[in-house]
Amino acid sequence: MRIRAPRRGDRGTRRRGDIFRLSASPCLLVAVSLLLVLLLPGCQTKKAQPGNASGAAAAIPGATPAPPAAQPLRAPLDYLWPLNWPEMLFPKKAGPPQAQPPQLVGVIKMVNTEDRFVLIDAVSSQGTEAGALLVCIMNQQETANLRMSSLKNPPFLIADIASGTPAPGDRVFKP
Repeated sequence: MRIRAPRRGDRGTRRRGDIFRLSASPCLLVAVSLLLVLLLPGCQTKKAQPGNASGAAAAIPGATPAPPAAQPLRAPLDYLWPLNWPEMLFPKKAGPPQAQPPQLVGVIKMVNTEDRFVLIDAVSSQGTEAGALLVCIMNQQETANLRMSSLKNPPFLIADIASGTPAPGDRVFKP
């Protein structure tokens, strides 16, 4: 049995033993190359180790660590799934931050105008660190601004008068 190359007139007829040149359609070549382009970069990426980023920033004085990524990285196949396209094209925007209500610190018990400090009967001393800004309110009006001092004598707090004229009985809030 002799193998022969196909002749010009043998277009549609294929016989056993003929040598055929394999050819792929252009659509198949584009699909395979697109699949390789999307899959191979995803296989080569390395995830950052948590110790390296913070350790490098700590080693350099004055350096700050990089902020976290805004959006997590997607798997390469997520780009091929049509149901994910609207989310990728129009990402959800973060809503505005929620306003925190003022926190009641306590009530003013004594005012010393000469030395410009007040004594506050505290509801709780949590969240009141030295230097924190406090606001005095009486009859729904702001009467004074206070600056928290480092002196504490539970259940009393001491704050310096920054501005205004506080009076005993004023409620003190942390904005």
